[in-house]
Amino acid sequence: MHGRGGRSGRGLAPPLAAQTVSKQLTTTPPPANYVISITGMSPGPGTVILQWQAISGVLSYRIERRKIDPTADPREDARRPTTPFFLVSDKHAGISYTDTGLWNDSIYEYRVSMSQFDPKASNGSVGAGRVTVTTAP
Repeated sequence: MHGRGGRSGRGLAPPLAAQTVSKQLTTTPPPANYVISITGMSPGPGTVILQWQAISGVLSYRIERRKIDPTADPREDARRPTTPFFLVSDKHAGISYTDTGLWNDSIYEYRVSMSQFDPKASNGSVGAGRVTVTTAP
């Protein structure tokens, strides 16, 4: 049976010769990236204080928290969260935040990211900063 793209009774068509395609790729370098550098401490039971550096053009920050499984192996790179990230504050204008009413002697992970940005001061993208804090007993 003969037809387009089908087999002829004479066997398979010879394989196509390998083709080498050469292209010169031109890329635009990505904009400068910033990651929010955050620190945290627990000055007393059930309390965490977070601080981070101000980034030019960022008008407000988003603060999220999740509880971490204390039985996870501390040698692991990523500890197991027991809860997903929960929004603690959105559109926070300051560069520090005090979180209260937490469980004593518990591990929390915080993520601080950009909430609002001044488009006139575009300095590139801003990545979220993370910190893990154990509350005081």
